[in-house]
Amino acid sequence: MEIVLWLRSFSSAALDGLLGYVTELGSTMFYLVAVPIVYWCMDRRSGYVVGLTVLSGGICTDLAKAVINAPRPFEVDQGVKPSLHFLKTATGSGMPSGHAFNSMAFWTAASMRLKKAWFCRLSAVLILLIGFTRVYAGVHFPAQVLWGWAGGIVTAVIVATVTGLWQRRVKGGLEGLALIIAAAVALLYTFVPALSSTGADDYVGLVGIAGGMSLGYYLHAKFVKSSAKGPILCQLAKLVIGFAGFLGLRYLADLGSEAYPALCLPFYFLLGAWPTFVSTALFKALRLERQ
Repeated sequence: MEIVLWLRSFSSAALDGLLGYVTELGSTMFYLVAVPIVYWCMDRRSGYVVGLTVLSGGICTDLAKAVINAPRPFEVDQGVKPSLHFLKTATGSGMPSGHAFNSMAFWTAASMRLKKAWFCRLSAVLILLIGFTRVYAGVHFPAQVLWGWAGGIVTAVIVATVTGLWQRRVKGGLEGLALIIAAAVALLYTFVPALSSTGADDYVGLVGIAGGMSLGYYLHAKFVKSSAKGPILCQLAKLVIGFAGFLGLRYLADLGSEAYPALCLPFYFLLGAWPTFVSTALFKALRLERQ
C-alpha cells in the first residue's frame, strides 16, 4: 500500500490524463482493434495465434478474478482516490491485473510472431508502462500486476508452443487444431451448464468468440484462401467494412445476450466467425483480396 500511496502523491489531472491513454493500450478495445488489423492486413496465421492468445488470457483472467476475489487498493484504503477514467477500467476484483495479464500476453505473442529486436524492445516498454499505470492509478497492488505479467507470459508461451508444434507435426496443421477448438467449445456449451446459465459471467462471451474465431479460421483456410496482403486502398476499404460489420454484430450480440442470457455463447460464437471467415469471404467477393 505504501508504494501505491507514494505514487498517488505525484498525481495530477494532466498526468492522470496522459497515463490514461497509456493504460488503454491494455484494454479490451485495443485488442478488438489490433488483432483484426493483423489478421485482415498482415498475416492470417499470426492474427489467429495472437487472437487466440489474448482470448485465452481474458478467459483465465476472468476466472481467476472470480475465484480469488481480491480487493483493489482504493477498496482497502479510502486515501487512494483513482481518477474517474481509471475507475471505469477497474472492473471485477483485483487479482490478477487484467491489463497487465493481457498486455503481456498480446505483446509477447506478437513479438514471438514478428521476431524483430526493435519490436521486442517496444513491447517490453509498453508492458512495463501499462503495468505501472495500474499501480500509479491505485486500481492494483504491485503484486497483482506481477501476477498478471506472470500469467500473461505463461499463456503466450503455451499457446505459441501448442500451435507451433501442431502446425509442424500434426496432419491438418493449425487449421485442424482450430476446428478441434471450435468443436470443443460447442461440446462444452452443450454439456457444461455454467456456459448456458442465465447467470453466465463475462468469460462465456470470450469462450464463444474463441470458438467462432477458430471455426472461421478453419473455413477461411479451406474455402476462401485469400491473402491478407494487398494495395493500400484495398486495405483501407477492408478495415472500414470489417470494423463496421464487427461493431454491428457486436451490438446485436450484446442485445441478444441481454434478452436471452443462456444464448450468450452462441451469439458471441457467431461474432467470432466474422473477422476470420465471413469478412474475408466478403473481401474476396468484392475483389479486395486475391487468392
